[in-house]
Amino acid sequence: MASLLLVGASACAALGGGPDYPEVAGHYAGVVVVEGQTIEGELEVVQVGPALTVIFQAPSFNLRALGDGPPQADGSARLQVEYDLQCPGVAEMTGDFTEGARNFRGSLVATDCSGELAGTFDFAR
Repeated sequence: MASLLLVGASACAALGGGPDYPEVAGHYAGVVVVEGQTIEGELEVVQVGPALTVIFQAPSFNLRALGDGPPQADGSARLQVEYDLQCPGVAEMTGDFTEGARNFRGSLVATDCSGELAGTFDFAR
């Protein structure tokens, strides 16, 4: 029985036991730019294993948006963030955590009753 356990442990070690996810949890400050309009805000990232939950707050727009999505082993993430400005919508944020997860930058596509809007985001901690 002990040799069976050792073989199983060796197989897991050889196969890697699954992907390693970078630790990206923390408080980030930055901007979202949509159709030329800059929205300053803060992004709180909570990480539990391979799952991210985010809260984006932009006080000047009285906006609090919640979202989630999985991180990738390469440091990228695709997050679905629900918001409600003029009407309910969803922004898909696709980006990379860089410089030891000190920055999160990328592009976004927001879809709501006004249509589809494209933009970028840049956050740092």
